[in-house]
Amino acid sequence: MHDRSKSVNSIDDLTAKVDQLLKGLEQVKEQRREIQEVRCRFEGFDAEQPSRTTRRLFPKRTSV
Repeated sequence: MHDRSKSVNSIDDLTAKVDQLLKGLEQVKEQRREIQEVRCRFEGFDAEQPSRTTRRLFPKRTSV
């Protein structure tokens, strides 16, 4: 005979594990969004600020 209480406990355990995995997935998604935001801000800043090498190789010319 099948022990119904073991099945219920097993289902409850699985449900708890799925919930835990979903929470972890949401945390990972949030971290990826934060990283993407930082990356976009950094790339935007980087595009606005020429590197030292660029400034040295291509200095701004003053009008003559």
